[in-house]
Amino acid sequence: MLAVVGAASPAQAQFFNYYGGSGGPAFYPRSYFDGGYTLHGHSARKAARRAASHSTSRHGGPSDPGARQKPGKEAAKPDPIPQGPLTLVVSIANQHVTVFDRDTPIMESSVSTGIPGHPTPTGIFSVIEKQRYHASNIYSGAPMPYMQRITWSGIALHQGVVPGHPASHGCIRLPEAFASRLFRTTKVGVRVLVTNHPVEPTEFSHPRLFTPAPAVAAADPRDAFASTLPATPTGTKVAATDEKATAAPTNAGDRISDAFPAPTTSTTPPTTTADAKSSMPVIMAQFPAVQAPATAAPEKPLPPGPISVFISRKEGKIFVRKGFQPVFDAPVTIDRPDQALGTHLFTAVSQKDDGSAMRWLEVSMPQERRVTERTRRGVHETLEAIPPLNPSEALDRITIPAETMARISEMLTPGASLIISDQGLGPETGRGTDFIVLTKYYVR
Repeated sequence: MLAVVGAASPAQAQFFNYYGGSGGPAFYPRSYFDGGYTLHGHSARKAARRAASHSTSRHGGPSDPGARQKPGKEAAKPDPIPQGPLTLVVSIANQHVTVFDRDTPIMESSVSTGIPGHPTPTGIFSVIEKQRYHASNIYSGAPMPYMQRITWSGIALHQGVVPGHPASHGCIRLPEAFASRLFRTTKVGVRVLVTNHPVEPTEFSHPRLFTPAPAVAAADPRDAFASTLPATPTGTKVAATDEKATAAPTNAGDRISDAFPAPTTSTTPPTTTADAKSSMPVIMAQFPAVQAPATAAPEKPLPPGPISVFISRKEGKIFVRKGFQPVFDAPVTIDRPDQALGTHLFTAVSQKDDGSAMRWLEVSMPQERRVTERTRRGVHETLEAIPPLNPSEALDRITIPAETMARISEMLTPGASLIISDQGLGPETGRGTDFIVLTKYYVR
């Protein structure tokens, strides 16, 4: 359920979604519990100022002179327009988010993710909905300003208190200044990577990555017009010309006789109208009526935007989506299908080599293993990062049919992406989403 809420004071704005999707002075008393402590009046205002101080940006933050413009001072210059595509990388271990324009970091801020009982899922996501004013439909209509949804099950980036440690119920809280700036910068469809340890996109090339289809020369419009004309029996015109050439008159008398042939005497009585009518069914029977072929229904145009491709080792298929809608899927061949491929994201950035190839960026999602340590106080478990699998080796093991490659090449544009994963289509991928690949999933 959506609701529009009024503007809050700077101190109040910091308390939106204090439960990672709950809480806020507009709906709760000034004193309410979160994370083991209670905030009242003056303490709440101090916490708000402290949370705002966590936000940093390479284009300015709360300390940005433009944010404290004095009367008579010149307004701060707006942030430069990114080239795109953008990628947001959220590190849970560092409680930090970095925004990349292609492979260059342009914005960053501290964040607050989910607490142990309600952790933030990790994986590959996209912004699937944006709302400047949003009210939670899970936590009693709690306000969530600058909401950017990444799952329909309730995970989003939005403004909230950022105390320097995990404090939400799964959402990714952003300081107010950064949340506002990020909301203005992104569009629906931007990639969001959530990992425990930070990653970044890097330049990548491989012969098996998709390439644009070669440009097709424009057809002569006269050919298109000729194709609409009725067909003429082959050789009729030529035969008539040849006949004239062979029987050309040699003198004026021949020309006159050709023009006015001599009358002929016939012993056959003239055909009556009744006889003509009676013979018509016989003639028409030789040429049965042919119905015009049924006109095929026009294909539904594809939605705008770049394509997304997903290759699943589990299902042995390749899936293609465009504009959050499925386009087609097809089987692929995977060498050694019992061995893991890893999770890799490839993003087409721009065309190169006169449009015959694409420049690609790659991010391999880190793998983790659970390390158990026994101490006097009990068993302590931690997650240890291990190097991700090689993306080149993953591509080497996948064979895509030529027909499928051709279809993808025809739709390939900058901003297109390819995801390789050992998993199938997960529970979060569905209507109104891009491919969502969870590397760690928690039931909400």
